[in-house]
Amino acid sequence: MKKLWTHLLGVDDGLPTRGIVFNATVLSVAGLLILFLPLLIWIELYEIAIVDGLVMVMLILAWTISRFFGLTNLGLMIVVFSSVVGVIYSFIAKGGINGPAYVLALVSFVAVIGLVHEKYQIWVYAGHLILLAGMFYYDYATPVDQEVYSSVENEYIDFFFTSGISLTIVFVLYSRTINGYQRSLESLQEKSLQNTTLTQSLEKSNAEKDRLFSVLAHDIRSPMASIEGAMELISNDRLNKEEVVELSKELLDMTRSTMFLVENLLYWSRNELGADVVVKDHFYLEDVFRQIRSMFYPLAKQKKVQLNFNITPGIYLENHRNAMEVIFRNVVHNAIKFSPKGGAVEVYTKRRDNHVLLFIEDEGKGLSPEAFYSDQAIPSSSGTSGEMGSGLGLRITKTLSSKLEIPVYVTTPISGGTRFCFELSSIQPS
Repeated sequence: MKKLWTHLLGVDDGLPTRGIVFNATVLSVAGLLILFLPLLIWIELYEIAIVDGLVMVMLILAWTISRFFGLTNLGLMIVVFSSVVGVIYSFIAKGGINGPAYVLALVSFVAVIGLVHEKYQIWVYAGHLILLAGMFYYDYATPVDQEVYSSVENEYIDFFFTSGISLTIVFVLYSRTINGYQRSLESLQEKSLQNTTLTQSLEKSNAEKDRLFSVLAHDIRSPMASIEGAMELISNDRLNKEEVVELSKELLDMTRSTMFLVENLLYWSRNELGADVVVKDHFYLEDVFRQIRSMFYPLAKQKKVQLNFNITPGIYLENHRNAMEVIFRNVVHNAIKFSPKGGAVEVYTKRRDNHVLLFIEDEGKGLSPEAFYSDQAIPSSSGTSGEMGSGLGLRITKTLSSKLEIPVYVTTPISGGTRFCFELSSIQPS
């Protein structure tokens, strides 16, 4: 029933509040006129019953024009004309000003003034004032002494009928108006709160990105400056053969480190722009870590950190291979970065039911699990050899793991260090 009522009012079609209130008022009054039509016939007020039917038809016409054509102003003009005719007829046929015409005139004014545009309200006020003045003057100048009703009971029934319509008009008009205002106010408050939250989130995100870019700018500028200086020394023939070989190794390490940072930055920017689409591949896990070992073996050897890989052969996965490789190599890179000289990084797997648990452990100072799972930016810190950090690698790890639906568990063993555990779903090779 409520759904039908909202459809009749035009709520579902997005009509403005003024149109909805107009439709509610017109339909309510028309419904009352339909209910009172048999009553008027029963108390033998046939002429008034005919006027009642005509007004009802005019109201339904006004509702149709407003509801289905959106011409609320035209519908309102029909209602104003009908109400004025009804007031005048009631004045003439029902005992002048002593009948219900006075009440109808006041209610007509209240209804129309609540619906009409504000620039026309003064004309509505003046028109109804003239109408009332005319009725008072006519009743005073030409008093009529006649019986309108066949009995006192019929007179009271008619007054009750008129009062019921009047109260209904006032109730529907102002309840719909006030409720519409309250809903609009609540909607504005909700949108304001959402905008405030969004603004705060954007400000926080922008501040975080500014901090990140400042760190990245330093991280990229420093090795590039070193590479530039080294190349200048080589180009000027200021070094002997042994020094050139040694410097070339350092240049290679710096280039790899910078390249790794740039790749992370590119991957992060693609993810931020929504350009990275997850396309699943089929691959073996050991193939991924074969490449990761090849990439980080020189760095681990330089820091005198032992890399131990114990990946169970035959683990077949269905997921985004490149994204998974980015996740694992960031964690392995962090493990080497924060491992002390002579330390070890352990990478191994364990099977559990239909899942594979992949562990990456280091003996460094340890990453707080709270820091990894927090919504706040992961704090950056320097490695054991003074390597600069931006926190970007772990942020990418966290974001991609969530996107690939890979559960990640971070713990700090009693012996120290950090343990990452990834829960992977393996499949049978086809």
